[in-house]
Amino acid sequence: EKLSAAELEVEKASMMSSAAEHGQMSDEEISAAEKVVQPAKAAIENSIRTIDQRMKSADKAMMDELSQMKDKATGFKKTVDGVFQTLKRQRESLSTRDMLQLAAGKVDAAEDSLKACQEAEKPFLKGI
Repeated sequence: EKLSAAELEVEKASMMSSAAEHGQMSDEEISAAEKVVQPAKAAIENSIRTIDQRMKSADKAMMDELSQMKDKATGFKKTVDGVFQTLKRQRESLSTRDMLQLAAGKVDAAEDSLKACQEAEKPFLKGI
């Protein structure tokens, strides 16, 4: 039951992060996807822990069913981890873009200052 709910959340997060295939996601899109992924990841990890605990005391028939559930949960976990990696790359790309814009602004300011210095020095350099 919990696994089914987590499966829906994983699918939702996967669809939300699919915008990354078409380019850079916005900060709002990344944040919204992270809000969906985090609870889903926690639910899947809790389900896996619960399955592991029940497997210790299960009989053969129950063990097979729990094994199938664990395999399914592990697949969901891999999907969630993939979405997390995609969101992480998108967040890093967004940060890099912001840093490049900041650096470009500082370079422009430095170039303007250098031009101002050269203009101020012109009268002194012409006399030589």
